[in-house]
Amino acid sequence: SAFSGQEFFLDDHRVRLGDGAVQRLVPGVAYLEMMRAAAVLAVPEWDDAGGLELHDITWSRPLAVSSPTTVTVALSPDERGDLGIAITTAVADADVVHGTGRVRAMTGAAPARLDLERIRERLQQGSLTSEDVYARYGRLGVDYGPSFQSIDHVQLGAEEVLAQLNLSSGAEHAADEFW
Repeated sequence: SAFSGQEFFLDDHRVRLGDGAVQRLVPGVAYLEMMRAAAVLAVPEWDDAGGLELHDITWSRPLAVSSPTTVTVALSPDERGDLGIAITTAVADADVVHGTGRVRAMTGAAPARLDLERIRERLQQGSLTSEDVYARYGRLGVDYGPSFQSIDHVQLGAEEVLAQLNLSSGAEHAADEFW
C-alpha cells in the first residue's frame, strides 16, 4: 500500500507528542484491514469462507506517515494452514516491522451470540458519553477526527465495559471500501 498522509484514516488519527508535535499514525484497525485484504488476495476462496480469524496481533512500532510512505504486507504460510503476516516499511537498508499476526479462514460454527441485556445488568459502575470518551482521549494526546468518533456511549462494570458503536458521519463515505 502507498499512503500519502492525506487519507481520511490518517487525517482523523493524530497523536500529540510530548514536544507538542502532531503525528498522523496508521490506526490499529487499518493494520487489521491490511491483514484481511492481503489474506483474501493471497487465498481468494477465503473471501467466501464465512469469515476470517485474526490471531496473535502485535502492534510493535507505530507507523507515522508525514510524507508518501510505502507499506509492505508480507505473508508466509505455516504448517497449520494459517498465514503469518508482517506489516513493514523500508528504512535505509532494513525493514521496520510495525505489526504482525496470523490469519485463517473460520472453521466450525460461528461464535455464540452475546446476551447484551444480561451484560448490561452487570454494568453498574456508571457510563460515559461520546463527549466524555473523546475528551479523555484528547487529554491523553490522541485527537480523533470525525471518521474515528464512532463511540456513542460506554457502560462501565467492575471487570468489563460495553460500548455502543455507530458508523460516524465522517466515515460514511468510505463504508463500502473496508470490511
